Amino acid sequence: MSGNTGYEWTRSDEGLTAERLRTPGVPSGTNLLGLVQHLTGVEEHWFQLVFLGEDVEVEDSMQVPAGTTREEVVDAYRGACARSNEIVRACPDLSALAKIPNPGEDGIAPFARSSRT
Repeated sequence: MSGNTGYEWTRSDEGLTAERLRTPGVPSGTNLLGLVQHLTGVEEHWFQLVFLGEDVEVEDSMQVPAGTTREEVVDAYRGACARSNEIVRACPDLSALAKIPNPGEDGIAPFARSSRT
């Protein structure tokens, strides 16, 4: 999931105009800003919702609202990565099970270790 700091993905879009950040780079319509927003949701989903079992609203869409700036998206991503890293550091045993199974999947909740690989 996250890197050590959350800066890895955000460096790829430094210096690009707001228009370029929102320009799709592939036929699916995915753009760099949308990808960073989606990664924010992935961090929140796995570490806060699944591992801790917190009741969080996760936005994992790749569609960034028109008024949202690069700085807002990047700050949210860095904050989510910092929170994920805090959760992992606070886990006394990386073989601990997550609080809930991944929504939509039956079976055993994932281990803390599996969410960091």
